[in-house]
Amino acid sequence: MLAQPAFFTIRYPLSAIRFRMPNAIRIHAHGGPEVLRWEPVVAAQPGRGEVLIRQTAIGLNFIDVYERTGLYAGALPSGLGREGAGVVEAVGPRASGLAVGDRVAYLPQASAEEVGSIMELHERTNYVVRRSVNLSHHKHVLAANLDQALLMVTVPVAEAVLSFEDKDDERLALLKEILNRHEARLYANFTDKSYKPVQTNCYVSGKKFVLESLMRTYKGVIVNNDFNAIVTLNAGGFFSPKTIDVTLKPKRDTTEQGTLDWYRTVVEKDPFGYMLKNKVADIMSLGKVENLAGEQKLRIKNAKAELWIVPNGGDRRSAVYYNKVDFGDIYLPIR
Repeated sequence: MLAQPAFFTIRYPLSAIRFRMPNAIRIHAHGGPEVLRWEPVVAAQPGRGEVLIRQTAIGLNFIDVYERTGLYAGALPSGLGREGAGVVEAVGPRASGLAVGDRVAYLPQASAEEVGSIMELHERTNYVVRRSVNLSHHKHVLAANLDQALLMVTVPVAEAVLSFEDKDDERLALLKEILNRHEARLYANFTDKSYKPVQTNCYVSGKKFVLESLMRTYKGVIVNNDFNAIVTLNAGGFFSPKTIDVTLKPKRDTTEQGTLDWYRTVVEKDPFGYMLKNKVADIMSLGKVENLAGEQKLRIKNAKAELWIVPNGGDRRSAVYYNKVDFGDIYLPIR
């Protein structure tokens, strides 16, 4: 925490932010908390197009942790914090729209639409906005009276598949740690070591902004109950092998098909029975129809099934789940 008042100098536009404090926490190398350094920094007077702000609140997020560890590598040395609120202490030449004493809040890299949404939300909840100062075509600073406010914010939740090359499961362990910190969930993960380089795919659920942030580091795709299943059915054994490959996709307007649980409980549990009901022409080639006790049944010898669950349009390399089952000889009733 800061031991004395802190100052930031903000240049118009916000894409160039200069940190000015009597003291600041600085990072000169990536690593654990031990790399943080408490150092004196000169608080310069604002120059052309700048204002000097006395910070009353500073936002720190997990992205600061990621930048400190090097997960999001940036230029060094660096500091902490990307947003805050405070009081304008001094105004530099040609810095119009703000005056000494104005209470302001700033959001680096916020679009005009995002700022507008925040302003609308605040106006509905006793957060009285005084003005919005346009710094460029898409950068704004909020200047506001900080009255009492009660905000109710709905945070969108999403599901995604994240993919990355991994060695000794190191990146998987790091991802699990990040998901745990953000109360996100890892539903399934699969690594097929038959491909080079080895790739791990993870099916995760969590706050949408968290997943979108992770997708900047890991390859990823948002999923919405639209998984596909690649099914390989084998029969006949060593001497007379027969194989069919089928890709299953969720039917339109279905609420369950396309989910990981549906494929595992319906298709994986009885793949040959499911195929007989839905892909009769394909499965008939795997066996022979026999009459047993007056009933017509399809006999399949040495039945085996492999199942890959993949994102919509994906292939085996992108699977988040895989399983192989040996069913032996089976008899399927033909209706």
